[in-house]
Amino acid sequence: MSRARRRTPTARLTAPVAAAALLAGGISTLALTGASAHAAQAAPTAESADVDVQDDLNGDGYADLVVGAPNATISGAAKAGYVAVTYGSPNGLSATNKKLISRSTSGVPGSATADQRFGSTFAKGDLDGDGYGDLVIAGGTAGSVILWGSPSGLTGGTNIAGYGAAPPGR
Repeated sequence: MSRARRRTPTARLTAPVAAAALLAGGISTLALTGASAHAAQAAPTAESADVDVQDDLNGDGYADLVVGAPNATISGAAKAGYVAVTYGSPNGLSATNKKLISRSTSGVPGSATADQRFGSTFAKGDLDGDGYGDLVIAGGTAGSVILWGSPSGLTGGTNIAGYGAAPPGR
């Protein structure tokens, strides 16, 4: 039995402009840090499984959870940081289907350095209009990274130099 899904259409933007807009809060965003996590977990029913594309990084129709751990030690570097992605399933979040992403992760540009606080700011959105949510992670002075959503979850990494973090709120 296949489920009908409704995807929220998004405007196509160039990656650097979209990344800047997401990090600045111009497009619907979800920023989580440390222990303060808001699960954007949808509870699909037999009648409807409406999940915004930004919350579905692998296109399976279930919301995925992203949590930042900017104070984590990575490869011996204190406060290098990472993000944890837990993919949703028909039964909720799946503890067995998760991914930890840092600057030391294969495919992610750059390397983990002390006090980088990778994952302190991030945003989700469909940057390339392919129907999968993409993840923009601010990486301090090293610039931000875009991880692209796909049927297998987040893949690849594109460095966006010059977009290190969201500007402070007023």
